[in-house]
Amino acid sequence: AEFDTASVGTGKTVTLDTSKVKVSGTDAAKYAISYPSTVTADITQATTTITTHPDKIDPLTYTGQPQKLVTAGKSNVGFIVYSLDGKTFSPEIPTGTDAGTYKVYYKVDGTADYTGVAVNTAPIEVTIAPKTVTPVIELDESSYLYDGTKHEPKITVKDGKTVIDEDQYTVTWANDDPTITADILTAAGKYTATIQSVANGNYSFTASAKVEIVPASQAA
Repeated sequence: AEFDTASVGTGKTVTLDTSKVKVSGTDAAKYAISYPSTVTADITQATTTITTHPDKIDPLTYTGQPQKLVTAGKSNVGFIVYSLDGKTFSPEIPTGTDAGTYKVYYKVDGTADYTGVAVNTAPIEVTIAPKTVTPVIELDESSYLYDGTKHEPKITVKDGKTVIDEDQYTVTWANDDPTITADILTAAGKYTATIQSVANGNYSFTASAKVEIVPASQAA
């Protein structure tokens, strides 16, 4: 027997193949049986269940590249779709790049042929941790001749060969003589920069750099 279409419906036509139907038994010859070529039957909507729920991938640490946040879920029919905002869904596994906490939603959209599964009310929380590094610190200048103007060297901070964006850290200069707090990087003397990763950034580190402003008379 075969339905005319595979879609859900009531009173659907079913074609019967009676070519191989035989009546057996000692009295079989007494009967002349005819069979209809078609009958009707119903196909009801399948009930969708999630057989394997997505699970968070842990631990994750910042790499600078997109990383999948959860494992793939499975359903008995249909397919699972995912979202990071609970509004825009896609069958693609959601990814994150920056360090931070992400919320993953998922559901199965229903169709005429199968029911849906509502979005999870408690999203999966996944954290990408900042990368702990010992950065390479490069200065464009480390020594200046005093001339009464401020001299602040350009600082480049690297994770290996990768330059770390300036918004990922702060730089605070101080005179090596703690009693001197004025004319930082202007007055002759030795200075130290404290280079600190920002809160909620992609990196975790503390580093330092030094520069000296040489008195003009000493340079002569």
